Amino acid sequence: MQVAEYSSLIDSTIKRKVIEGTIPLIVRIPFKNEEKFTLYNASRNEYLPFLLKNSLTEFLQEVEQPISSVTYTVNEQNVKWYFPIGVIFDALHNGSLPMEITIGISQNQSTFQPYENEETIKNYHIQQLKESVYLRYGSIQTIRQLAVESITPLWECHAQNKLEEYEQLLNPILITGENWQNIPIHWYFGSQRRYTDCIPVIINDHLTTLIEGLQVFLKERDINDNDPPSLQLLKTNAFEQCPNLCIVIQGITIPLDTPLLWLALNLSHSDLFLHVVIRKTDELLIVI
Repeated sequence: MQVAEYSSLIDSTIKRKVIEGTIPLIVRIPFKNEEKFTLYNASRNEYLPFLLKNSLTEFLQEVEQPISSVTYTVNEQNVKWYFPIGVIFDALHNGSLPMEITIGISQNQSTFQPYENEETIKNYHIQQLKESVYLRYGSIQTIRQLAVESITPLWECHAQNKLEEYEQLLNPILITGENWQNIPIHWYFGSQRRYTDCIPVIINDHLTTLIEGLQVFLKERDINDNDPPSLQLLKTNAFEQCPNLCIVIQGITIPLDTPLLWLALNLSHSDLFLHVVIRKTDELLIVI
């Protein structure tokens, strides 16, 4: 496909809604003398430790624990700090707004990607960005166009929710003369784990659809009893035979015949991954 063909698939109205998408949150922090509640209107692309940095500083001074011991709970399920807020909402919200997040402390600190400071988020986000571009093109040549000196302003735009400026900085690698080989995807079947994958843009001479991408993922995955229940269900049942499940991207339930390329161009997160949530159907979800 040529540059013009990729560009023709981009819907500027939808892109605008994705960039400006926010989620109302209420954060409960159990201080020793009283619980404190703080309201936020958070960007879907934001990370919890960065959003809550002022509240966390005060809380950690009281409990005398390192920030790496902080836990985040939604509907009694722990969530990872490095999951974008929009993904946490899509996977766990129960229909009530604002979504409530409870801060806690765990003595069993995570051995994977422990959070230490803002530099942790920055490095993680840039690493995700590079990984998604590599999976998309199958090489590191394109990511080299992202100059070292642009990394800091890129993160600053993201941290300040200046996502239009962020996207402009990424334009050299968003649409190029190089054909996409794959769609980089993070699949979610719950709050505890995600599955990183890359699905071919074209299968059998046509653009791969969402349901075809899911079928490829399931075919290649060795599913066992430790996997989430919804994933185990799909091991033995076609998605169409599971009416209580739906696929959510950026807060929207997506038709199964939607091309993955269109979804990636219009609904990817700021890390350029398509974050796909498989969850139980909720009447309050929006359908397009």
